[in-house]
Amino acid sequence: MKRGCGNQAVEDAAKKAKEAIDAAPTTEAKSQPTRDRGKQAIADVTPVADAKPQQKRLLNKRLMLRRRAIEADKNPTREEKDAAISRSEIVATQRLQRPPLPKLAII
Repeated sequence: MKRGCGNQAVEDAAKKAKEAIDAAPTTEAKSQPTRDRGKQAIADVTPVADAKPQQKRLLNKRLMLRRRAIEADKNPTREEKDAAISRSEIVATQRLQRPPLPKLAII
């Protein structure tokens, strides 16, 4: 599956699919394979929006590891540990709420 394709790629795939459907036979049994190929061509260029859930999983895992490291440290007091955990949670929440950085084109 192609990722990060622009609208032009989607429009081109949709145009090809429509042309193939228009040129296909009119009976249901004969037109179904062409219709399926057209739908698949569109699905192949449609980007998958899985970055945000993946980012959340990674951030939650890092937060869990950070909590464990704080709890395992014997030097700080309970109040210091609670403050450090709270700061870590605040930073994680802020990172989840800010929009992702745009991908820059390398020239």
